[in-house]
Amino acid sequence: MPQRFAKYYAPGTARTVTPEFTNVPAAITAAAERFASSVALDFQGRTLTYRQLGQQIDIAAQGLLDRGIRKGDRVSLLLPMSLDAVIAFHAVLRIGAVVVQHSPHTPAAQLSRYFDDYEPVCAIVSEERLGVLTRIPSAALPLSVIAVPRPPSQLDVTKISLTGTISTLKRTAAVSTGKLARPFMKREKPAEKGGADGFYVGKWRSVLTSARIDADHPMPSGDDIALIMYGDEGGRHPLGSIITHGNLCAMAAQSLSWLADTQPGQEASLAMWPLHSVVGVADALTTSLFHGRRVILIPAFDRAAVAKAVKKHRPVVLAADTEVVDHLAALAHDGKLDIASIRVAFTPTSRITEETATSWLEATHQMPTIIGYGLEESCVVAAIPGISPHPEAIRALAAFSDSPGIVGIPFPATQMRVVDPSHRGRVLPTGDAGELMVKGPQVFHGYWGRPDKTSEVLTGDGWVLTGDMAVMDADGFVEILGRVSSGRKRDCPTGQ
Repeated sequence: MPQRFAKYYAPGTARTVTPEFTNVPAAITAAAERFASSVALDFQGRTLTYRQLGQQIDIAAQGLLDRGIRKGDRVSLLLPMSLDAVIAFHAVLRIGAVVVQHSPHTPAAQLSRYFDDYEPVCAIVSEERLGVLTRIPSAALPLSVIAVPRPPSQLDVTKISLTGTISTLKRTAAVSTGKLARPFMKREKPAEKGGADGFYVGKWRSVLTSARIDADHPMPSGDDIALIMYGDEGGRHPLGSIITHGNLCAMAAQSLSWLADTQPGQEASLAMWPLHSVVGVADALTTSLFHGRRVILIPAFDRAAVAKAVKKHRPVVLAADTEVVDHLAALAHDGKLDIASIRVAFTPTSRITEETATSWLEATHQMPTIIGYGLEESCVVAAIPGISPHPEAIRALAAFSDSPGIVGIPFPATQMRVVDPSHRGRVLPTGDAGELMVKGPQVFHGYWGRPDKTSEVLTGDGWVLTGDMAVMDADGFVEILGRVSSGRKRDCPTGQ
């Protein structure tokens, strides 16, 4: 890390990062033991302790094994924010399978393109979204589907029984295809590779009646694939970024090093980004759980619920859209809410206003909002504004608020450079505009099944081309000027 960045880093922030764990299941298992009696998840009045979360993950993992899912198999998750979504995510990773998350509202045509690309063996789908699968060609469908009931708070709104839904879909499938080649079956049957043309619908609650996975069942390695992440737009030829267990553990270590004096097992995180987004993965599903935080899941911006959660639980981390940051800053400015506990407000979309930035600084004792710069290929964060209380850092935040292009300095253990777009091996001098490149332990390992596209953006020594035109100043701050290409997104998907 160049010395010029040091004054913008908080005291105690590590310049290099060595993750404590090399795979996600090991980190979750350790958290379940270390913080056993602490609340891990808090969702609309329902809670799970770390011990309970660990048990549920182990049970679900064995349930997936019982249904024929094995290491390396791709498993689709189309789930809204819920306790079950967190359990499913980690159960898939526990057995070494690969998670591919999508918004549960992804249209059938787009979902079909995704399925064609990574060929899922199983899809774990919210019950009310099973119908979308009837509009996907048989060749693209997984053999096994597991239906997850709506969270209890949603059941009162739309009462659809699992049996009724499956019966309806069975009739729909028969009518739409003219045959029962793709039956939605009520009965349980293990997923099998190959075999008859069709797939089977199982019940999530049956998965959760299995025994716990054997503690000796092999953990994945740091080099094993954990996720395939697709951008929001999909396109005719979607590109899935390969994220390994090592990437996720490094991202967590980088995030935790940024707040060197936090207290494991004694903090809370307010998580409002969808779990299928890169922010949801990097905060609610990994970093905060590794650290023993109480992860408060709020699926929609309810002003009263957010203010109540901040007042009651005093979160250290806020992962939310700028609208939430604006609202909390306004409440704090009017003396209606104390937000001083928030050390990091991670809002990776549009810029905040100067008024909001000023109110936030006053309310949090000069702790700036972090608007992270990143993309699927960098597993969320590549650059952030400095958070040191030095005057220079405050100036940087003000500049950041005034200019939508300033994204800050490199994240811990991350390097950035600006290169000539026509000769990407030539690094440009300070102040010259060129294409931004990023390197770090959180950077992806290529595009799924697309070595041709991988070689276009990823160098042999780990540098990734972002597709952004940028300038780096003498202090190391990066300003984004525009796009070189439109294939990759800096912001994270926001839809539930």
